[in-house]
Amino acid sequence: ITSMDADRISVRKLGLNILVDGIDAGDKVAIYDIAGNLQKSDVAQSDKLIMSVAGQAKGVYIVRVGNVAKKVVL
Repeated sequence: ITSMDADRISVRKLGLNILVDGIDAGDKVAIYDIAGNLQKSDVAQSDKLIMSVAGQAKGVYIVRVGNVAKKVVL
């Protein structure tokens, strides 16, 4: 992932899910809590990925795609 890709990747809460858009198939997407603990990870099958966050505590999470990290608040 290049630095230009950081601008095209978007992360947003969508109900009980997190939508990661602007990625490439095969990209690994990981969700970390604010303490840096891995909560979930998956591999994208297309240019977007929806990950369920049902049951996760409310708070700030970091979504990482390659070298790009984005903050999302649940």
